[in-house]
Amino acid sequence: MDTRSPPPAGETNALLLAHLEANIEPEAIGFWPPAPGWWLLGCLTVGLCLLAGRRLWKQRKANLYRRQALRTAKALYRQHQHSSHEPPDIMALAQGYNRILKAVALHTSPRARVASLYGERWLHFLGRTQKGQEGMKALSALGLELYATPTQQASQIIPRQLHRAVLRWIKTHRPPHSLKKDAKAPVS
Repeated sequence: MDTRSPPPAGETNALLLAHLEANIEPEAIGFWPPAPGWWLLGCLTVGLCLLAGRRLWKQRKANLYRRQALRTAKALYRQHQHSSHEPPDIMALAQGYNRILKAVALHTSPRARVASLYGERWLHFLGRTQKGQEGMKALSALGLELYATPTQQASQIIPRQLHRAVLRWIKTHRPPHSLKKDAKAPVS
């Protein structure tokens, strides 16, 4: 038999702790290579970015004619504002805007359908292809000015309103083939 007495409790704990070995820590989980789910998410993200970029590029390319027409209209308005004529030549401004509108319409619509339009039919076309009816009063004044005889011209055009209406039409017009009711309309 063991005649030794047990060591005091505090000493026992110290002896036990002295015999313990240090904990073995596992290696840290690395960031590379990622799990298969991250690879899939990365590929999906890259694919979506490529698709969005392609769509944006196509849309930008498709709207190039709008940006060019807007630049031309703004330059025409600046030229009108800085004109040395007194009073400013409203008819030249109206004709310039009409050329710009016709060029944009010819870009988006069949030539046979748009080229021959003038007067009320031209204004009807502009109203039908415009998003909303804002600015139609100014565009109607444009039509009255352009198609009136020299004795009838009483210039109802307010250049700033006409400028805004033309810019708005260029920005928001819809090609006639995108309008459901025009898809079956005969060429007149």
